[in-house]
Amino acid sequence: MLSHLSIQNFALIDTLSLSFEHGYSGITGETGSGKSILLNALGLLIGDRADYGVIGSKKDKSIVEGEFKVNTDFITSFLLDHDIDFADPMIIRREITKQGKSRAFINDTPVNLQVLRALGAHLIYIHSQYNTLELKDKSFQMDLLDELADLKPSVVSYQEKFHQLSHKKATLNRLEKEIAERKAKADYNRFVLNELESLDLVQRNYEQIEQDLNALEHATEIITAFSFTAHTIQQEGGLEDQIALLKQGLEKTKNLHPSIQEIQQRIQEVQLELKDIAEQAQDQQELIDIHPEKINQLSQELDIFNRICLKYQCKNQQELIDFEQDIASQVDQISEIETNFEILQKEVAALSLECQHTAESLHQNRIDQSEKIAQNISSILHELKLPDTSIVFALESSPTLHEHGISELKLLFSANKGVLPIEIEKAASGGELSRVMLALQYLISAKKNMPTLFFDEIDTGVSGEVALKIGRLLNKMGEHAQIIAISHLPQVVAKAKYHYQVVKHEVEGRTQTFVKELIGVQKVEEIARLMSGEVISAEAIQNAKILMES
Repeated sequence: MLSHLSIQNFALIDTLSLSFEHGYSGITGETGSGKSILLNALGLLIGDRADYGVIGSKKDKSIVEGEFKVNTDFITSFLLDHDIDFADPMIIRREITKQGKSRAFINDTPVNLQVLRALGAHLIYIHSQYNTLELKDKSFQMDLLDELADLKPSVVSYQEKFHQLSHKKATLNRLEKEIAERKAKADYNRFVLNELESLDLVQRNYEQIEQDLNALEHATEIITAFSFTAHTIQQEGGLEDQIALLKQGLEKTKNLHPSIQEIQQRIQEVQLELKDIAEQAQDQQELIDIHPEKINQLSQELDIFNRICLKYQCKNQQELIDFEQDIASQVDQISEIETNFEILQKEVAALSLECQHTAESLHQNRIDQSEKIAQNISSILHELKLPDTSIVFALESSPTLHEHGISELKLLFSANKGVLPIEIEKAASGGELSRVMLALQYLISAKKNMPTLFFDEIDTGVSGEVALKIGRLLNKMGEHAQIIAISHLPQVVAKAKYHYQVVKHEVEGRTQTFVKELIGVQKVEEIARLMSGEVISAEAIQNAKILMES
């Protein structure tokens, strides 16, 4: 429950400090006096986006602070979950600056707007004169029915499953498309894989094959080179003989100088090396054979390898191996994806069945409860001078599941006897919509145990005895909730337990808005003013007293 509201430098308000009590409080004031400022200030406390144009001229910052008496387990748990210190009263503060900055605090702990909105939804419900338009929204109508039928927990449970089902169906559709795409490529991939597997890339070394082919293609030249090498070394008068003569020529002088011995030793090493070279050349010459068939075979193998490399834009054997592994993985993945698809299909089928059963149960519960709820609404509307009202929650089942189950709802309305009810958005006037909304809020507030309800001109489009009935209903709602209502009608405000007046005065050349609580004679005079205008007669005073006591 809102116990105190403090406003600084906000629109036309320099400083304001108001205390509120449990029960029904009425707020009055001339048009343009600034009643909407209170509404906007409260909106900031429950997470509305800031309008930086409302910052006053006194400072660069506006501050709105509210104190709330907390006595619910939800608030306690909420503060604990968000690591916010518990305090009673709980203090919410919102600061906005001309630099476009906005800060929010709960018990002096900084919080973001998302947290503030989540908390605010359990503190204050603000109903503006435009909220009656929500009655024309199908989702809002369904939410109302579920709230009044005590089906909200079941609906939330269903919607969690429905969202899971929607997500799984989306995944299923994606897998189905992927499988179709992969299958379209499957034959081609298998052809490519067979072509690559025929190369036996892991076992065969095509670089070595290329070297072997090169050797076979130049076998004659290689044999000639080996033969020339052996002959040049071993022939009479060849390198071997020349080296032997050189060695012999140094024999007589080897002891005359140490370097000659060294040279002779190196000549001997050369002699041995040449002999080894000649023997190796002879051996290699004998090993090489000219095989035209082998040349043809290796040439064909290498041609196939090079053609496939070029075809798949690979530079070497390793790139072909990597490409083969990628294609093989794609072929294998089809079966894996198909397995996942089959598993997901079964999950979707099971979850669809579960959602269907839950939706059917919800639909039946809505049907079972709707008539009683309609009667309760009609009973309240009867008190609000709509005695011939007919309200019908027309429910039909949909063949497909959706956010609300299988229920399709039309909220039908007729305010006149003998006139068939039609969809409320086509049938109800502004005054009738306001009374229907008030009746709904009366029923919902009792169920949700909302501590504070703020009504901005809920009495739009009504007057006279209807307005008096609305005032009495707001007073009755105030027995179990804090009700704050802005109104222009004396009949509505006369039933308020507490009365606040919003006025504008010029102070030091500036227009400022002030709010004061009216008590005793002040309240009577304000009701009289609403009835008769600025000139308050004795008769108006008397009528005001009668209205307040009736």
